[in-house]
Amino acid sequence: WWPVITGVSLNKYLLQCHCIVSNVGFNLCFFPMHYFGVCGLPRRVCVYESGYAWINILCSIGSFISAFSGCFFVFILWESLVNKNVVLGYYGSSATLLNLCWA
Repeated sequence: WWPVITGVSLNKYLLQCHCIVSNVGFNLCFFPMHYFGVCGLPRRVCVYESGYAWINILCSIGSFISAFSGCFFVFILWESLVNKNVVLGYYGSSATLLNLCWA
């Protein structure tokens, strides 16, 4: 929808990097929680046993990577507006609007 609304395309290389970083952050954040559940630890516990401390740190690192990924996506949107990689057949023209399937 970004090219339809703005008329500029996103950098595909940066989008692929964002996809990889967000998947790594998501899995680092939530897979250790799955491990906690398999080990029998109840949910919503604020104090972990000392043996689980490194897994809690891993979850925290994953959440920071996910937050960085969100900021990185905002940078990708900003970069597309600054570089103005114009989409061929921009959707804002009246001839193209008549050919859209929902118009």
